[in-house]
Parts: sequence; structure tokens; C-alpha cells
Amino acid sequence: MKENVRELLRTLSMVSAGVGFVLLMGVVGKPEKYDEFRYKSAEKNKKTESAMINKHDEKNKSTFGTVAMFAGLIGLIVTEKKEEQH
Repeated sequence: MKENVRELLRTLSMVSAGVGFVLLMGVVGKPEKYDEFRYKSAEKNKKTESAMINKHDEKNKSTFGTVAMFAGLIGLIVTEKKEEQH
């Protein structure tokens, strides 16, 4: 594999893995956000619910984040420079 192509693929793989990681961390969020519902009135709960991510978007983002991380990992493995033994 040509050196400049290998370096480009490695960089793209790192970016893909980084984007996947950021997406997954954003989906995970804080567990405290669900505890807010326990102590608020019904009106405040509706407002909080509308601000939160719905389950469909959460599933899509977590799936895309996982795929992006695995694609980055596979890209890094494929473009790893092998040392030749003599």
C-alpha cells in the first residue's frame, strides 16, 4: 500500500473512531437526567421530556456511533504498518 494512501486511511479511521466515541458518549449522558422526573411537577416533566432525546433518535445515534467506532478500528488494523522480518 502506498505510504500516502495508508496515512490518509489511518487519519480517516481515527476520525471515524473519534466521531463514534463522541456520539456514544453523547447518547449515554448522565443517569441523573432521569432522576429529575421524580421531583418535578407534571408541567415541568413535559418540558423536560421535550428537551430530552427521544428513544428512536437515541437508538439511531448509538447504532451509528458503534458502527463508526468499529469502522475506525477495522481501518486502523488494516492500515497498520507491518514490519518485515529478514
